Amino acid sequence: MGRLKRRFLLHLLTTDLQMLIIENAGVLLLIVIPILFKVGVLRLHWSESEQMPWGLQIVYMVGALLFVIVLLGTSFFLAMRLSNWAVHNFQAEAQYLFWSFCQRLHLRPSMEEGERQEEWMDK
Repeated sequence: MGRLKRRFLLHLLTTDLQMLIIENAGVLLLIVIPILFKVGVLRLHWSESEQMPWGLQIVYMVGALLFVIVLLGTSFFLAMRLSNWAVHNFQAEAQYLFWSFCQRLHLRPSMEEGERQEEWMDK
């Protein structure tokens, strides 16, 4: 029984780590993209001797801002969709694992055992 509990907890832990990575992807993009924007776009020069014309700088800045907004919106949308999928998948998989472990042990969990399992998972 101890081995089954360890396998169950290990599976829950790895699923938790996957959710953590997915949720923090948007935060990493929030840190990295402004740095790239500042280094790449604000330091653009037409050549070393002369600066880019003013109108062209504005066009580049507006284009870069639109690109960053679209990129951030897409990344947040994907991160939220993936994290929602991971949460639903995590709940369904945890329930499936519990019942499959009970079947392997030839146990028929009563309502009390199911309630105890929910209490144990809440801790």
